[in-house]
Amino acid sequence: MFEEMQTADDYTVKSWDELLAAQLPGYKTSVQRAEFVERLAKSDDEYTKKYVKEAKAEIDKVPVKKRKDFRAKGELLDPKKR
Repeated sequence: MFEEMQTADDYTVKSWDELLAAQLPGYKTSVQRAEFVERLAKSDDEYTKKYVKEAKAEIDKVPVKKRKDFRAKGELLDPKKR
């Protein structure tokens, strides 16, 4: 999935991130978003760099140990656990 995102246009990347943030409580400061933003940081595009900077600032507000990890409890696979 992340490999596909690297070739997607900036609008698509931002849209996916905003959709996940709206649908998954805790996603904005989650382990998964931090990994996603880290991969986006490799972009040379100025728009993406700005978006990454803003997203990273939001994620960094929560200590690493307190970030939600959706894989830990299988929440992405079982909607009842959300």
